[in-house]
Amino acid sequence: SAMGQSGLALHRDGSLISFNILLNEPTDFDGGGTFIEADNKAYQIGRGDCFVHSSKLRHGGNPITRGERYVLVGFIDLLEEGETYNEDEGYRS
Repeated sequence: SAMGQSGLALHRDGSLISFNILLNEPTDFDGGGTFIEADNKAYQIGRGDCFVHSSKLRHGGNPITRGERYVLVGFIDLLEEGETYNEDEGYRS
């Protein structure tokens, strides 16, 4: 959308695992996909599919050239025994 991102530069996430779920039909847009630098490949998924990868891999979002792509992006992490997460501050203790 006009308020969203058309693509995303290569980066690493701060979690253990990252995932994307495509919320609309692939025919609604051109381009897109999750580019994984180590594979030198962009992965395309279908509506409702989930693409899961290590957050430590450098990855990015290929630009959308037509239409709109809606994705739900999530992150999974693991706390060590005795660690707590402060949701308000965004850090572990």
